[in-house]
Amino acid sequence: MADLKDLKGALVFAMKFEAAQQATRKDRYPIRAVNESDTSNSGVERLERQMRSFLNIVESLMSQKADGKKTLKCWTCGREGHLQRSCRARQGAETNSASQKEVSEN
Repeated sequence: MADLKDLKGALVFAMKFEAAQQATRKDRYPIRAVNESDTSNSGVERLERQMRSFLNIVESLMSQKADGKKTLKCWTCGREGHLQRSCRARQGAETNSASQKEVSEN
């Protein structure tokens, strides 16, 4: 403690003290046994299997989506392939009714 004349000396002493305490500290949970296993290959193989299964699932879902498309049927004209909001028959009827209103007002 005699060499603690300035802040720098106190910092050096604190760091040395902390390092010594950490070196002598015992772990809370002692290691009971160590099992050595070659996990590098088995881990890679496991990931490859999972990746293949995910790819199979994605491919099956994509094929289901393409096959299971619903045919759209218009409620106005009854034709397939479009919805009521984009029906040409409805749009034509609306423009005709609008022009008839203008004629009747004049």
